[in-house]
Amino acid sequence: MLKLENVFVAYGHIQAVRGISLTVPDHSVVALLGANGAGKSTVLRAVSGLVKPREGNIWYKEERLTRLRPPRIAALGIIHCPEGRHVFTDLTVDENLIIGGYARRDKASLRRDRDWILGLFPALAARLRQRAGNLSGGEQQMLAIGRALMGAPQVLLLDEPSLGVSPRIAHLIAQVIGQIRSHGTAVLLVEQNSAIALSVADYAYVLQTGQIRLQGTAEELRHNKEVEASYLG
Repeated sequence: MLKLENVFVAYGHIQAVRGISLTVPDHSVVALLGANGAGKSTVLRAVSGLVKPREGNIWYKEERLTRLRPPRIAALGIIHCPEGRHVFTDLTVDENLIIGGYARRDKASLRRDRDWILGLFPALAARLRQRAGNLSGGEQQMLAIGRALMGAPQVLLLDEPSLGVSPRIAHLIAQVIGQIRSHGTAVLLVEQNSAIALSVADYAYVLQTGQIRLQGTAEELRHNKEVEASYLG
């Protein structure tokens, strides 16, 4: 479904991503692992069009994404849930969800998706009329994921969903990622917590200084003693 071919991305003179190639098949969860500064988030930003590769191609089905602007990429069904949540704090939980689906015109399926998302995150259902700024960090992360899902993604780009949340919320998010895949959405997951990532992923790539140093099925990497010691810190 999604393929990166020899992608290079730089910020000025700094090469953040160097020759990365990877594939995200339909109905799969693919994880990008690595320490801070490894280039994981830059890969997601390149896919969603927020940064343009200096070299290489990114394909979604038959569409070359490197030629497109972010709104068009989102309209194709590639939705980016960024690190740091970035919810609209002055708006209510429900208004944040509505904004996530603003480009959709299929009102009946929007209502079904909203109900499904509130089933995934019951804490949000209890706080629909509350301002998002009054939510806990974990609840804001749930809201950020829910808002992204309101865009009806075919591919969800999910950046550090467990960062700064409690172990209980991190475990819930891991369960939700599995349900998102079962719902028919592929997930490209950036995650520093290798245990969480490998518990939900089908396949994983380990990045170091902007390059893929290791890859394999989640089962293979879960039993590879070098993964955490050598690449994750």
